[in-house]
Amino acid sequence: MPEAVRRGSFPALRSLVTVENIREFIRPSRLDIANRHILLLLFFFSIVSMADVLTTVKFLSLGGNEGNRFVNYLMGIYGMRVLVPFKLTVTGVLAGVVGIFWKGFGVEPRRFFWILILMTFVTVFIVFENIAYIYSLL
Repeated sequence: MPEAVRRGSFPALRSLVTVENIREFIRPSRLDIANRHILLLLFFFSIVSMADVLTTVKFLSLGGNEGNRFVNYLMGIYGMRVLVPFKLTVTGVLAGVVGIFWKGFGVEPRRFFWILILMTFVTVFIVFENIAYIYSLL
């Protein structure tokens, strides 16, 4: 913990950074998130990922450049046909990790709520950015 917080210079911050608040952030019990909601969130993430693929293909066909270096490397080898399998693999690995933690280690899927929300929002942002680039190139 930073020295200023330990000395009490930031009492409001000190009251926010507690073990209970961190535990609540990791396990959102007050939000009434059930395990079935995580499955819906994974489905929504996969739909948004496919929208990312569609907008990326359109953007690249108009002369844009892929920003992800790893995907750019894969496209250099296999072409644009690698985008759909790559996104399906990412979504499958994500669902597999949640499943392994759930069934293998007994961790409830709702503990992944914030991670999935963040990943979905980042992907939605990328889709909107792709759409903006598409309209700028038209």
